[in-house]
Amino acid sequence: MNLLIWMLMIACSLAVSSASAVTTSGIKDEVSSQTEAAEEARWLVAQGNWGTVSYNKPDDPMKPLSTIASYADVDARIFFYLMGGHSFEACLTLSEAELKPFTNYAGAACGNEGKVDVEDPRCAKLSISGIISPCKNKEDCDVGKSALFDRHPEMKEWPSDHNFMVYELTAINDIWMIYNYGGGSSMTLKEFKHAEPKHHPKSDDISEVDIEFGKLYDFPIPHWDKKVERARWVVGKGLWSTSECFLFSLRVCVNLLL
Repeated sequence: MNLLIWMLMIACSLAVSSASAVTTSGIKDEVSSQTEAAEEARWLVAQGNWGTVSYNKPDDPMKPLSTIASYADVDARIFFYLMGGHSFEACLTLSEAELKPFTNYAGAACGNEGKVDVEDPRCAKLSISGIISPCKNKEDCDVGKSALFDRHPEMKEWPSDHNFMVYELTAINDIWMIYNYGGGSSMTLKEFKHAEPKHHPKSDDISEVDIEFGKLYDFPIPHWDKKVERARWVVGKGLWSTSECFLFSLRVCVNLLL
């Protein structure tokens, strides 16, 4: 009987140790995965120059809008050079397809070899939600303007009577990313800020397909004042886009209803 009890005690001890090891391993894997995602997010922000800013029309919160905005980052802080002078809730969406080689952009392709479709999960995508507001003090404005002018020299020549000013993405409340199969995930602002920018490409061990590049530039671009023709040209010749407006509008709608 004593031998049986002793054997049962050993078995229970081994089972507890095994469960503890699995739990610890799972926690380590999760932490590693979050760290990698944060590094990828910081890399995408650092390598990019522009993104899609989604927001809601000030006088009609039920109407979602979006625009393309150039940005610059400094130590995980994201700055813009915009007109207006007021703060607004917004979401910045970035795609790896925006990066070099720029031939990817016209071909709805992604990756160094341009062999991954922009919608493929391995083509990194990042959405950061918060409030875009004018910089709060001269020091912040100087930091942002220096970074913006360095990355976008043309901004120095923008008309002074248009009241361009430095804005920053603040009060960040959600950071979501996908860069591999298995679904996307959110990360905390602390994880994002503390991570070092680092790319984790995921296409090396998975078969790729050849993508035929689009012929965006083979057709004449309608004059800027031909709004209808130019809109049809953009839709007809473009091959991909970022999209955040609907979900952003839905979240605002829910907040209003509550």
